[in-house]
Amino acid sequence: MRIRNKTKCVLALTVLTIAALVLPAASATAAVIAFDASVEVSDNHSVVNVSVFPGKAGYDDGVDSGDFGDGTVLDYRFFNGTGDVAPPTRPLITYVDGGAGLISAVTATNTSTTNGGNLSWSDVWTTNDPGTNFSGGAAANFTSDTWARAQGIDGTIDISGLVSGTVYFFHGTFDDASTVTLTMTGSGQADLPASYGENPGGRNKGYITSFNFTDAGDDYDTITWNYTNDDTDASRARFMGVIIDGTPVPEPATMSLLALGGIALLKRRRRA
Repeated sequence: MRIRNKTKCVLALTVLTIAALVLPAASATAAVIAFDASVEVSDNHSVVNVSVFPGKAGYDDGVDSGDFGDGTVLDYRFFNGTGDVAPPTRPLITYVDGGAGLISAVTATNTSTTNGGNLSWSDVWTTNDPGTNFSGGAAANFTSDTWARAQGIDGTIDISGLVSGTVYFFHGTFDDASTVTLTMTGSGQADLPASYGENPGGRNKGYITSFNFTDAGDDYDTITWNYTNDDTDASRARFMGVIIDGTPVPEPATMSLLALGGIALLKRRRRA
């Protein structure tokens, strides 16, 4: 009698587990997007090593170091202000991107009045292995003018296939305040905002600022972002790029396999 009751309990728990896997939740957890952290990675033009090489995505500024996600990111896009367009303005261009199509090209206002010149603060590894502690192969030819100047920059990130994730912004400023603002949107859903700003005073500073989003699911599909610098002619603005990492929405086939595994377990227990 005791064994039979124990078997019923196990079967009941298994049925509940399968239901949780294959049926929609009665009340979904509310989606959230929020500021995570901001790390100063450059002071007065000091160099920061950055890698998006698979398995070794991270940074090292000589003082602090860290990984992006688990060391492999979903997508990235880095910008600068170089090009063949003569002053007074030079448009922001994408000099490298991850190719996944999650991070859009940008629109920018009041772009750089110069070619950048001293904005070579980053050594960026994309297709080359950075080795241990960035002592390996040379950066992938992206060591010149790796930061752009623009007073305002707008872009979007496609999160329609993600449950949760982290977005990293490489931004900075000299003397004036700068702010990164995000809005997570979805059809029929309330917009969810998040923002963070820095004001370094009379120094050139560069930062990696991260934001986390959770429980986006099917409700939210886009993050719209903006970088704004208080210096309207953009000469003091600093911007380098965006990285996204995250957890994909489980494929229906995966959910079906899990459910089938649970059903098979039920059958085995019933025979026992």
